[in-house]
Amino acid sequence: MQPFVPVGKHRSRVDQTNYTVHAPAPFRWLMPRISYVIQPQDNSVLRPQNARYFESTERRDLSSRFDGPGNRYRLLMVRLAERQQRGDFGYGADADPSADISAVLGMRG
Repeated sequence: MQPFVPVGKHRSRVDQTNYTVHAPAPFRWLMPRISYVIQPQDNSVLRPQNARYFESTERRDLSSRFDGPGNRYRLLMVRLAERQQRGDFGYGADADPSADISAVLGMRG
């Protein structure tokens, strides 16, 4: 999972972090050192996207191709929360609890 969300040409934000103060000892000791292993892997995935921030193109979606399903899921959850705040706790008109929703989430065309 890539936790970086691009917010500009020179910035990205991280919506999550690992806070290891109360983690078990082995994890707490190893986590700070594992970044040297993970960093090259992250760079290999994220570095090809860097050029998009510097080129003036019509395409404004600067996210990774893996971000689409997650973004769609978050949008659907926001809509669900808004509907529930209005007091509607039922299934939506298009709901089928047994349906395959991978296309709705953007995981398949």
